[in-house]
Order: sequence, then C-alpha cells, then structure tokens
Amino acid sequence: MSNFASAYIGLWRDYSYGVVSGATLTLPIGWGNYLIAALTVLVSWSGISAWQICSFILHQIRAAKPTKDVLDLQTQTLLRDSIGAIGTVIEAIKLQWAWRNRRYKTWSRTAPIALVALTVWAAFTAAGVLVAEVASKNYQDVVVLAEPYACGFLQGSNDITKGITTSFQSKLINDTLAARTYARTFYGGENSVVKMRSTFPMVTLPYSIDTQQDCPFSGRTACLGVNYTVVNEAMAMDTGELDSHVDFGINAPSGDRITFRKRVTCSPIQGGQLISDPVVQTINLTYSGRSGAAETGNLTYYYVDMGPSGTNNYTFVWSANTPYDYVGYQVEYATFLLTTTSHSSANQWRVMPAQLHNPSSPWQPDSTFNRTDADVIAILLAQNSVLYYDPVDDPLFLANIPAQEYCTGTDCFPLYRANYIFNLMVCLEQYQFCNPSTSSCTDLTGFYDAAVQLESLGFNWAQQATADRLTAAADLALFYYSIPDFSSTGKFNLLFLHMIKLMILSRIQKPKLTISTVCRPPGRRKTLCTIFIRPPS
Repeated sequence: MSNFASAYIGLWRDYSYGVVSGATLTLPIGWGNYLIAALTVLVSWSGISAWQICSFILHQIRAAKPTKDVLDLQTQTLLRDSIGAIGTVIEAIKLQWAWRNRRYKTWSRTAPIALVALTVWAAFTAAGVLVAEVASKNYQDVVVLAEPYACGFLQGSNDITKGITTSFQSKLINDTLAARTYARTFYGGENSVVKMRSTFPMVTLPYSIDTQQDCPFSGRTACLGVNYTVVNEAMAMDTGELDSHVDFGINAPSGDRITFRKRVTCSPIQGGQLISDPVVQTINLTYSGRSGAAETGNLTYYYVDMGPSGTNNYTFVWSANTPYDYVGYQVEYATFLLTTTSHSSANQWRVMPAQLHNPSSPWQPDSTFNRTDADVIAILLAQNSVLYYDPVDDPLFLANIPAQEYCTGTDCFPLYRANYIFNLMVCLEQYQFCNPSTSSCTDLTGFYDAAVQLESLGFNWAQQATADRLTAAADLALFYYSIPDFSSTGKFNLLFLHMIKLMILSRIQKPKLTISTVCRPPGRRKTLCTIFIRPPS
C-alpha cells in the first residue's frame, strides 16, 4: 500500500488465511470500539439463549420419565423457572443440600443440571472477555486493503513542449529519494533505529549476496577485488522468487498469483586496455568579467572504448582538466537494454516506455561486454578533487596515494588522492517471471525480453493484471534509475555513489563516510573547494 493510498473500509478477504478464515472487516477506530461493545452484548444474549435451550432439553428428558417422585418434580420446576445459568447452579446446590439426608440419590439428578449450567455460563463468560481479540492491537502490524486510487499506468511523451519529460524526470528523482529514505530506515541492519512503520505487507524483501560469483567478463578486461587486485570474481545480488501476494501485497488466492525475480551482478573492472592515450585539443577560452579577449588553452581528453555509444565510436570521454576545476565526484553511465525477443502488438505497451527510458546515446557493447541474457550498464567514476583522510582500498574508490597535508591549527594529518584518473564498473541486470500454477517461467534475461515472454506462461486474467502491474513498476526501477543526477550540472551524485559503496564494500567492512569541504578564497575564476572524506574512528 503506498503512502498516499487510504485503507478500504468494509468487509474483504485476506487470502493469506484462506477463503473462510481470511474474512476481514476493516473499520475506523471509533466504529471498531462500537463493534466490540455490540459483540459483547450479543455474546451475553447468546449465552442466555443457549441456557434456555439446554434447560428446555433437560426439562423434557425428565418430563418423559414414566414414574416420577417429588425430587423429579422439583428439578422440573427448577428448570422451567430457571433464572439463568449461574442462578440454576446455585438453586441446584440448594436442592442438593435440602435432600442430603434423604434416601433419594440426589447427586445423580442435581449434579448434571449444575454441570451443564456451569459449563454454559463459563463458556459464554470467556467468549465475552475474548471478544476484544477480534480487533487488531495498536502495537501490532495491521494489514489492510488499499482503497483503489489513481489506477492505471504512467504514460509519457518525448514532446518537451508539453513539459511531460521534465515531470517524468522529477518523478524518478522523487521516487529515488523516497527509496533511499526507505532503505536507510528499514534495511539499515542492526544499528538502524526504525522510527516509522512500513506501509508494505513485507517490510523488507529478501535477497542473497554471493561475493564469489564467476566474473562475467573476459577478453580486454578482468574483475577487480580489494586494492585493485585481479580476482576474477563478481558480486551477485539475487532476490529469488518473490510472491506477488506475500511479498508485494497484491491480494489474491494462490491460483491468481505470480512470482518475480531480479538478479544484479556487478564488479569493478580493469580499464587499461579500454582507455585511450591522452588526446590534446587546443581551444580558445574567454573568461567572463575580463577583457573578453580570447585566450588559447589546451584540453586533454581520455576516451573509453567499450563499444560505440550513439554516433560516437567510444563509450565515455573524460577531461583531464576537470580536477583543476575542483569538481567532486563525477559519474557517467551507459546502458544496453536487451531486446532480442520479438513481440506482438498486444505487448507493445511493455516496450513503449523505452522511448523515455533509454539513454539519449544508446550503447552497443563490444564482444567483451555484450550479453544475450542480461541488460548491461557501464559506469565511470572519476573522483577528481576528492581527497581522503585515510587510505581507501575499495576497488571502485581506490585512493591511497599521499597528496598533501591538511592542517587545522597545530594539528596536521596526511590526505590521500585517487590512484587512477577514473575507475570503471559494469553490472548485469536479469529478470524472471513465473506462473506457480503451471510451474512455467520466462528466461532469466533482460527486462524487456522477460516482459515480452509473459504471453507464453498461460496466465489467467488476474495473473495477467498482476504481471502488468509488476512489469510497469519494475520498468521504473531499472538499475540506471539510481544514477540520474540530483544536481543541475549532472556531475555530482553522492546518492548513487553511496549505493555503490554499500554494494562493493560488502567484501571489506568499512564504516560510513563523513564528508567535509574546505574552500580557498575566490581566485581569478571561482571559489576553489576541496572535498574531504573520512571514515569515523
């Protein structure tokens, strides 16, 4: 249930407990209190009626005896004039006491009446007390049915005159920020202090991490481990099969459910054979605020060839002048979305979002990175002006070269800079949908390939609707949606770097980072700032 959805008020069925046991009534708190009071009164009336029925049966049994004595007549009178179950117990005891010294077997004739009356009274008294158990406790997680709200699928357009593209990008940023907040709150581990409740039926989705997965790349590169050593191992994160009802909260009986699986495999890679020699270009520069006269300057570029991107015969380009402009982290990415499976017109809507989602310069990976069973995303990370208080051995953030000393008062300590001008990482994304009713699944493959294979799973209409909902949501949660920038410059994206840090540093335990900035007085062009990062002691 999303944060903006309201709870359905009324009777519904929670299929987690079956068709009968899953019957659930959701009411506001005030109405719930009234319901408990009404049920208590109903139980009391039911207890009175139940005893009246029992006393009538006992009376008729005694009335049917062919011969009767005085005690029989008294017990019949006791049952006919009964003043309630507990009153009958008291009167039966009195009757037994009055006849205790007579020759009649009084216990065999008064004890059953007292026992039945006492049982009925105890049962309905307990039921009246336990009526409160029909309501959920305010300290428990309460599952409710979401009220339908703004149903449908997000549609977009590339027509910038309508402002739709900007709104779509804003939505992605807001979704990413919300996801970051949720992850920090509920996936924070033992040290996380949860101060709010999740609105989802499954607070955290399960997944496994394998840090010894075989490196999926070979040829001109290799996977890297701690301190930039070649390990030929990658890290894979796999959700396994997630149930649409149990994990995602789409309420449905077992025959209308589907499962969804996502697998991401990532590793930093060697870039030696992928990076060109420096290319120097001479350009004319004009500084604002000066005479306006053109000045000649040189710019040095490095090109990364992992396959052509758009009209370019390279994948990334990085300017060696960037660190001198005191830029912090710089992140670039290229995405290849696998679309090898043919699809019918009925599935066009599943491929349609690619018009918005594909990067502006589509990447065609070369043989080293090309996969026929996964979407591929390549990431370039340049640390530029970032300096660290302590050496960093992480393969993506490797920085253990002494740079300079930083002094505050009389205290000085060394700083460390990145070992390489930039580092590269490549990830594979794979998806799979299954129909538990037929034990059939799509291939574990790229998102769009998996989506268009849904037709082969034999879904019923409810399963198809569930699949449509999950594919629409998964389409907006592809890996590269964690990368688009939150800044106007499109260069500094600390959020994404934090996410990558959490993934890569699972191999070496590292604490969270503290970030500070030291700025020098304004120079000829701009205020110069250096960003420092320190793991707390």
